[in-house]
Amino acid sequence: MQLPLRIAFLCIGMTSVTHAQFLAIELRTVRPATATVGQTSEVFVTGDRMDEVDQLLFSHPGITATLQSASKSSPHPLLSPIPNYGHFDVAIADDVPPGRYEVRAIGRHGVSNPRAFWVSRLAVVNASASHDFDAATPLPTDQWHSASSSGASIDFYAVELKEAQARVEYRSQTIDSPMIGQLRLYNAAGDVVASARGADGFDPMLRLEDQPPGRYVLAVNEYLYRSGGEYHYQIALQSNPTSEATGDGVSGVVLGPESAAARDIEPASPPMFASSGGAERIELPYQATWWFAAPGDENTFEFDATQGETVAIEVISQRLGEPTDARVIVDRIQRDDAGVASYHEVARSDDSHPVSDSVISLSTKDASLLFTAPATATYRLTVRDLDIGTSLRVQQRFVLRVAKPDPGFTLVASRVYPNKDVKLARPHGSKLFRGGAELVRIFAIRRDGWTGPIEITAENLPAGIHCKPATIAANQTQTDLTLTATDDAITTVAPLDIVGHSIDHAISETAVPATLQFAKGGGRDYVRSRIASDLVVAVSEHEISPITIRFDDAKIPDVKAGEPLPLAIQVTRREGGNDVCVLRPLSLPAGVTIAQVTVPADKSDGAATIKTAANTAVGTYSFAMLAETKVKIRPNPQALVAAQQARATLQTLHDDPAQAANLDAIKAAIVEADKRIELAKKSQAEQTLTVFIPSNHVTFRVVSP
Repeated sequence: MQLPLRIAFLCIGMTSVTHAQFLAIELRTVRPATATVGQTSEVFVTGDRMDEVDQLLFSHPGITATLQSASKSSPHPLLSPIPNYGHFDVAIADDVPPGRYEVRAIGRHGVSNPRAFWVSRLAVVNASASHDFDAATPLPTDQWHSASSSGASIDFYAVELKEAQARVEYRSQTIDSPMIGQLRLYNAAGDVVASARGADGFDPMLRLEDQPPGRYVLAVNEYLYRSGGEYHYQIALQSNPTSEATGDGVSGVVLGPESAAARDIEPASPPMFASSGGAERIELPYQATWWFAAPGDENTFEFDATQGETVAIEVISQRLGEPTDARVIVDRIQRDDAGVASYHEVARSDDSHPVSDSVISLSTKDASLLFTAPATATYRLTVRDLDIGTSLRVQQRFVLRVAKPDPGFTLVASRVYPNKDVKLARPHGSKLFRGGAELVRIFAIRRDGWTGPIEITAENLPAGIHCKPATIAANQTQTDLTLTATDDAITTVAPLDIVGHSIDHAISETAVPATLQFAKGGGRDYVRSRIASDLVVAVSEHEISPITIRFDDAKIPDVKAGEPLPLAIQVTRREGGNDVCVLRPLSLPAGVTIAQVTVPADKSDGAATIKTAANTAVGTYSFAMLAETKVKIRPNPQALVAAQQARATLQTLHDDPAQAANLDAIKAAIVEADKRIELAKKSQAEQTLTVFIPSNHVTFRVVSP
């Protein structure tokens, strides 16, 4: 009797560990980055260390992905199904609201960094755009067109305007593409009748209300003439962007981590215009949304304050995604006997929140200040936008908040790229080895004069992952949490909740997640970052860390200011982890130093000494160290085992007389299986890598001498 014969075969690719580091997946592109409500579409993802990417994790449960099979293209039915890693059928449920979401890739190297993924009411098509002005590619109404930058070439689209309310919507920055879009609309005479340009964090948009019906040509190009698969964009001619049928209802801006402190601000719509009749009289507490005055002009307000009264003044604009640079000046108004006013400056503010680790920056061009009235009087508040350019937006809005101080803090959490050189930082995800460790950095934006210490905890951790509390001291703006996996942790992908408490727990805040968006390069000498939907941790049960670095954290030691505190270091060495370890401290407070520590290759212990200055502030502090070492690893030994097992199964079938009718197909499959074994041998060959492994974080107290 002949048996039905279908063999599942593992598709093995060359391992992409080319960095001197064992890092998690870096997801770079999602194509297309938009899908339609109620439909299923093909999506493929690209990046680094994308081996065996077989899942996509979306930030909305109504968006799901199924890995595609490459079996249709296989000449050997016995190899069916072969997974087509990185290629998916993505289904959008009918009840998913249009808008911007996030997606992560999951594969052999853990879970990736997030990338933007949009859900739209409009259809989405992939097509090449024409570079010939006279043979422009038709751009149908109410349809997203997905394409890539062609560098010095310009993409041309033929546009038929029929609706007075139509506009051209464009996306690149908001789909996590580094492309800076430039749009120009030509009429039938070849004249440019409308244009718009984007910038880092901003996508352009063309309003066409003033254009008469007719045929136009839309030119799209990358403003810096960069090109490549990462420089992709989407464009649509929307007939009525505000309608439920065609509008997606999300602005074309990317909010950086500095916007975390303004996430609860709801701007009123529409904003108010500055009065031409003089200053606007306001009563405290006050919050309202305004348009900035015309370039060179200013918005003015007046309010009363009593001597010694403290008032918090804040302008929120750049943190709403506006291309602005607000300045605030407070003047005391003094009138003479004739009622003539003179103005005496008592306070001013420009940029605020100078918090940064040279990778993530929370500094904002929004102004904020605490103002204490020197006398009982009427005060004038002047708000001006110092960025007078109009290439991105003609009008910019701001929210003005004037009220009694509300001391508190906002937390931002982001993964630390494991390297001693911050200039090399780039997007990456999570892949905790058994016995391994990963760092999450927590930043604090202090509001309205709040200066207390903040206790940081990681909550709702999955089984097998541990993290002790850490402290951001009163004189600090950041600390590091070390996530560690036990030697028997099981494979898991789970969200992280990072929470900060004041010491008395009167204030409790959940950290806003942030992610690196783009590394340096492409004409940009700085790292770009943005707010994310969540932080995710992944554990791989297939690998165990060659080295674990630990301090004794059973108790919190005390040290007197001006005295040293020795700490023992334990190095657990496993297979492949027998080289010198060089440890460097991270996130030290002012007045505290720790020298670089070297643990020789033949040692499993060492010591670090915390040195405190005589003027080190009393308080509780936390820090971790980053160990640089060389390890020997086999990136994917399981791939060879799976390939050999599949080959053995085929050999068994080959030797089975009952499979005589399938013998030719079996022989062909064996040939392919042998090729995959050789490929797997290369992918699991031993490599020597320079890696950076964090220690657990340590908390200590500085006490008075």
